[in-house]
Amino acid sequence: MGRNRFPLLMAIAVLTVCLSIASGEATAGLRYIWAVDDGEKVFQDDLDHPLKSGGAGNSVWDGATVSLFGARNEIVAFQVILEANSEGAQTVDVTVSDLVGDKGGVITGSHPLPAPNDYIGVGVELFTEHYLNVTQYSYYDPGCGGFYTTAAANPQITGWIPDALIPLSAAPGMGGAPFNIAANMNQGVWVDIYIPKLAPLGLYTGMLTVTVNSVIAAQLPIQLQVLDFTLPDETHYRSMLFYSRENIAARHATGCCGEGGVSFEPGNV
Repeated sequence: MGRNRFPLLMAIAVLTVCLSIASGEATAGLRYIWAVDDGEKVFQDDLDHPLKSGGAGNSVWDGATVSLFGARNEIVAFQVILEANSEGAQTVDVTVSDLVGDKGGVITGSHPLPAPNDYIGVGVELFTEHYLNVTQYSYYDPGCGGFYTTAAANPQITGWIPDALIPLSAAPGMGGAPFNIAANMNQGVWVDIYIPKLAPLGLYTGMLTVTVNSVIAAQLPIQLQVLDFTLPDETHYRSMLFYSRENIAARHATGCCGEGGVSFEPGNV
């Protein structure tokens, strides 16, 4: 999902909006907005998520605000979940203003939108979450391309799961803004905030704005606490990923590792 990420326990305070009590025209098609950290996957049709109201288990959302913090040279992230009503929402857009520090310094907001995958000088970057319909459980069979987990930990998950992040600057209808939300469905918007290396410490404030048909549906105050230390550019974590030709054959072709399986000539993988 992009750049080096050293997640501390995140940043932002978002005054939430229960859109059902706002003006009808401004909130046409939207029922509720809430927030969650960057470690949670909220399914597209999960309108009763246990973290929706905040409190225990939601580290950034208490039902009224999202509270995050970060170091200099860190990217912190959170998700805004937009829930459509029974009519659905059309031409929805999200913007984030500049974040201004109480001791000086500015983190550049999301607009004008940067070109996709152009991260230089970007302070705030927004993405829509693309959903995949997983219809079969993943299987446990480490000998033939399955998951190397214990049988007890075998993930038994199906449904419309958020996966790829698509920049809002992509073409409308292909994940970019503005976008539509189907009736009684969620649409997650991922918010990346890069804290510059020379950013003064302190509290940064700004505004996240949601519009429907170019009319403001909600404005969410943002607060970001910048801590007085800086993360390095390079990573000092060493990792190793193992795979074999047999695993690839089993996962993406027919047969596995024996009679009837697919063989690879040297240099094909």
